Amino acid sequence: MGAHEQVQLADANNNDSGTALRSDVRQRNLIHRAAYIFVLSPVGSLCVQQRSQHKDIFPSYWDLAAGGVVEAGETPKTTATRELKEELNIDNQPLESHGDFYYEDAQCKVWGSVYSCLWGGEIRAQTSEIADWRFVGVEEVGRFIREQRITPTTLHAYQTLLGLDALP
Repeated sequence: MGAHEQVQLADANNNDSGTALRSDVRQRNLIHRAAYIFVLSPVGSLCVQQRSQHKDIFPSYWDLAAGGVVEAGETPKTTATRELKEELNIDNQPLESHGDFYYEDAQCKVWGSVYSCLWGGEIRAQTSEIADWRFVGVEEVGRFIREQRITPTTLHAYQTLLGLDALP
């Protein structure tokens, strides 16, 4: 998605509130929606991705989930399906919903919808958005989070996935 794409906006209660250019969403820090998809292997490992250094927000940080902003007219689930295909070449995979969360900081205001899927096939990462990726064993995720720069949005999505108010 480029700076000239239309993004779905939301209000403080997660109701539709129009659309705006992606560049305006970032520049004016508008509340928008995004989908976060946790990709788990059959043995319980989590697929993490390092963002490209060219990303418009949190460049070179690690994401704990695939995902992206909801485009105008999309539902979060449609976005999740599209982003999985675009970013990791995962297609036609059932998604489990884990609810929504709100996150706000000086760079980002977002209503996030959290999903997960089980994937045992090949991953072909989209190199324009993902600099590196790997599977991290479930017993190593806590250490990975402490040792790497993780996007704050995917940290909140991870809390939602785990059903926690905060990470330990």
